[in-house]
Amino acid sequence: MPTLSKGSTLTFVATQPGETIAFATNGGIATITGAASFIMGPLPVRRTVGPLAVGDTVTVVANSADVIYLDSVVAVSRFDVSGTWATVNASATKSNVGAIAYVSDWRAQMVSDGTNWRPFPAVTLASVWGTNGTPLTSTTGGANSIFPSATVTIPAGLLCANVVIRGRAIVQRGAATNGTGDLVMRLGTAGSVSDSKLSIITVPATTNIFASLDAQGAFAASTTQYFSQGNMVAMGTSTSVDVATQTTNVNTAAAMTLSVGMSSMNASDTFNLIGYSVWIE
Repeated sequence: MPTLSKGSTLTFVATQPGETIAFATNGGIATITGAASFIMGPLPVRRTVGPLAVGDTVTVVANSADVIYLDSVVAVSRFDVSGTWATVNASATKSNVGAIAYVSDWRAQMVSDGTNWRPFPAVTLASVWGTNGTPLTSTTGGANSIFPSATVTIPAGLLCANVVIRGRAIVQRGAATNGTGDLVMRLGTAGSVSDSKLSIITVPATTNIFASLDAQGAFAASTTQYFSQGNMVAMGTSTSVDVATQTTNVNTAAAMTLSVGMSSMNASDTFNLIGYSVWIE
């Protein structure tokens, strides 16, 4: 077992969720900081810290001349594999039906069907919201545009058979009302206005009106198409289209981008993006 002499320091970093660190003194005094803060000693004592989250640190400092004995580091995890999506998706554990993974990118758990990792029960990929007084961003005029920073990368392999991707976005148009404009959510490999439409609604030419878009796309066995199911809920009179099989720039074996934007706007009209959320289930 490692020992620490007076003034020595040892820092632990948790590498998987649920990790527990156990250590003891032989009668010395130790100061513990980080994920837990307390003083051990002077009587012989054994303590544990945990369960910890990935990246949590625990620092042990020997304050007395007596050494401190590190008893053990025990991983207590309910996950069969953990790490980033790239690590989890490449793991051989994916072939084990019922295996459970922790994906640090989204702080979510997923379960294997023997071929793919599936949301368990759902995974939020992004949720970014402002207010009508402080919108996230704006766009003015033009035939087609994507709101700045309103994009979400969907890693290769995350979308597979029988998975549904859902999105929600709310916009408010500005004071100018020269014509209608279309709020559109796109999904595809290009990350541009050329990608297929997940859903689209028309925002009326009414000053300061809000419009809410709810969209979903369902994936079957094919890696090059999905079925878009425009599920429109508008705060005002709007129309919904693009309930159809989508194939443009669709490839689940590659990274795809979900974007929120506008189309068919009058050159003088401004639209403010209040917020958006994206999740899979």
